[in-house]
Amino acid sequence: MKLKTHAATAMLATLLFDALAQERVPGYANHYILRAVLVAEAFILQYFIDALGHTVKKYNGRVYYARNRWHSLPAVVGMGLAAGLPLAVSTGVYVAAAAPVLALLVHLLEDVVTEGGVYAGGRKVRLGGVRYDSPIANRLAILAFFVPTVLVYPALSSAFNAILAASIYLYALHALLTV
Repeated sequence: MKLKTHAATAMLATLLFDALAQERVPGYANHYILRAVLVAEAFILQYFIDALGHTVKKYNGRVYYARNRWHSLPAVVGMGLAAGLPLAVSTGVYVAAAAPVLALLVHLLEDVVTEGGVYAGGRKVRLGGVRYDSPIANRLAILAFFVPTVLVYPALSSAFNAILAASIYLYALHALLTV
């Protein structure tokens, strides 16, 4: 998938995580800086994993992005925990360590259906042959996270929730219209 698709869906998935954590973790809703940082991390990690995990190659005059072992389950779990654990420990909100892992798992989920695939068990796995830049596939991926997030996220429960949701929804709509 395209990078803007990864960024949009990762932030939407983090917003779903945020909704669940607000409901289930006492005091989580009042950790405004943590919540904003988790969304920012979800965005930044998409650029980070693609910078590490893609190699640009040419075949028959066509440019494509080959994935390396950074696009594997152990790599994304490790990278996500490395990003989330310091936040979780410093705030005492240990569930926060899961949000960056979730954002990177979404990345793998989207890439496994593309022609580049991901690594699993030391070998490349593809569950489809969708081109990474397919507008239809990218839009479907964004909508698959956008619709449930809009339906579930309590955007009107606080000013912070409204601003957080609106900013992510605007980015997701921009990505949806420009992929």
